[in-house]
Amino acid sequence: MGIDEAYQERIFDMFYRGNEKSDGNGLGLYIVRQAVEKLRGELKFASELGKGSTFMIILPSFKPQNKEELEKLFIPSKINNQIKNN
Repeated sequence: MGIDEAYQERIFDMFYRGNEKSDGNGLGLYIVRQAVEKLRGELKFASELGKGSTFMIILPSFKPQNKEELEKLFIPSKINNQIKNN
């Protein structure tokens, strides 16, 4: 429980897993970060080794003015390009 300080900078990296024994493929927190950034929000966390971690997502109130503005938020071009390049 909790995330060692030495690894905290990397937990949002694509395919990063804290250790090889953990389940998953290392995409969960990466996808969350990409979505939060796309929505112009903030993602924060606090972690204490041996106790656990708390994650906070802060999203701004936003009402798109037109369809194009809405589509800019949800077209996954950046994510798709990063996956292709890795």
